[in-house]
Amino acid sequence: MLAQRLESSAFNRSVLGSNPRYPTIIMEKHSYKGRCLKKRKFRSLWICRLNARMRLLGKNYHSFIKKNKNINRKIYAQLIFYDSLIFKNDKIKL
Repeated sequence: MLAQRLESSAFNRSVLGSNPRYPTIIMEKHSYKGRCLKKRKFRSLWICRLNARMRLLGKNYHSFIKKNKNINRKIYAQLIFYDSLIFKNDKIKL
């Protein structure tokens, strides 16, 4: 697996030095950063969706999350996106 990563890297060993593992280390650092950024973006998207729906219903996001801690934000965002009648029929505490 290490050999495949080294072959696919665009690094030039003459520029970077003689350590053949260096490009792999750099790629792993960047992939970790990318995963963290992806999680951050999705969480902000879920919060925006929840906030928009709560404002339409006359509530605010903070009070909704404070009362409903049993399900995470991702599930609430999916409920809002696919089945918003749950919030209108007061099946979930607002």
